[in-house]
Amino acid sequence: MAAEKNLAIRAEYTGTDPNLKPAAHAFARVIREAVREDGTFADPELEEEFRRWREEKKGA
Repeated sequence: MAAEKNLAIRAEYTGTDPNLKPAAHAFARVIREAVREDGTFADPELEEEFRRWREEKKGA
């Protein structure tokens, strides 16, 4: 018999503003790892996909 799994999101308010600095640092780290110094993506497939998307957007 499989166990039933319930997933729920519950919002709670503590009355204090959240510290978003750790999330911002993590996001910045991910961006630094994904992008080279010249602004292109480090992953060649992602860079090609981005170039195609940009060209399609120009044509629209």
